[in-house]
Amino acid sequence: MMTPYAKSVCHISSVHAAGDPRVRLKEVRSVSYCYKYAYFVTGDMDAEYKEEEPKSLKVIKVYPGKKGRLVRIFVTAPRCIFKALRTKSDIYHIHDPELLLWAWILRLSGSAVVYDIHEDYVTSISQKSYIPEIFRSGVGQLFGFLENLLSKSFFKVIAESYYKERFPSAVPILNYPILKDLLPVQAFSPDANSVIYTGNVTPDRGALLMAGFHQCSERYDVRFIGRCSPDLYKEFSKDSLSQQKNSPQVEGVGHFVEFSQIIASYAQGNWLAGIAVFPDTEHYRGKELTKFFEYMAVGLPIIASNFPVWKKLIEDQGVGICVPPGDNEAVEKALDWLKEHPQEALAMSRRGKELARTKYSWESQAEKLIDFYQNILDQKKKPSST
Repeated sequence: MMTPYAKSVCHISSVHAAGDPRVRLKEVRSVSYCYKYAYFVTGDMDAEYKEEEPKSLKVIKVYPGKKGRLVRIFVTAPRCIFKALRTKSDIYHIHDPELLLWAWILRLSGSAVVYDIHEDYVTSISQKSYIPEIFRSGVGQLFGFLENLLSKSFFKVIAESYYKERFPSAVPILNYPILKDLLPVQAFSPDANSVIYTGNVTPDRGALLMAGFHQCSERYDVRFIGRCSPDLYKEFSKDSLSQQKNSPQVEGVGHFVEFSQIIASYAQGNWLAGIAVFPDTEHYRGKELTKFFEYMAVGLPIIASNFPVWKKLIEDQGVGICVPPGDNEAVEKALDWLKEHPQEALAMSRRGKELARTKYSWESQAEKLIDFYQNILDQKKKPSST
């Protein structure tokens, strides 16, 4: 364990859940081992976390929390910033675009500000159902312009490599999984008839495609582990009435699923594959989903959409099979192949674990984050040129 720097870092989010894997479990916790003080200012009022954490980590809750988008943007977000300002931290690390305008208060105080880009918000806006479709492209472009303008004087990190297209100066701190709890798990069983999906359950993330496969298949079940809206779950149930099969099991209807619960689901060890069959959208076709690396770490062969980026990651590295989204017959054939070729499927399982261990670990990214912070502090020490 390295000696802590005599500095402080403050992470701020008005949106993310208290147990968010990237913010709380990866970045904040890694920093709290390396700095004298690490603060996490959050608008999530359920900010208690059960696992033991370093004493240097201080969690600060901000009322009123997530009470609706407008309240969050114009009340919770500025309150988070002013609470953070009181910590007098050397570096402030913000996680939500709604904090960008308010974060200039931190910048004007003389501290460094880091903007953590979790999403390609320009393309994600094209999938927001609450925005009329005719306005989505224009809203996305306007958002992109404002995001670039407001973050211009901030340091930036990105969670996905392809975000470099919009933010070429950003430092990639990629959202790979923490391996210590995943590598010991062997989730794959060649005799299983169930496949697992983990993460938020939404239509744009293939929920209806995968539920449709579940209802059509006579041999295989899909189980979802992640937040799912009650309305979407009702849609699953409604669609199942016209089929011979019950709706898929979902753990997380109406609530956030802690990562520890996801690990426990992997550890059941009765899964034939990890699945992520998404519809083809501009937002997802270039992303390398964190769940892919989790599936690898627990030894699950992957069944995913046949986007070029995904095929390169999955098929070219021999850890799964890619299929056309919406083609239930192709998904069935891919799962049949795994069952009919247990030795080859086991080789996929072992190959995935090895790739996770050697290439796709959060531990490697944590080192990059700490070095990134130190470079920022070193820049602050340099006398300004006149």
